Amino acid sequence: VRFILPSLAFSLKSRIKHLKVTVELR
Repeated sequence: VRFILPSLAFSLKSRIKHLKVTVELR
């Protein structure tokens, strides 16, 4: 469980960062 939680948070942050980049491009 300890390994799954950090990886989940990392994927969430990367997804948010990707969304921000796509919004800035538009």
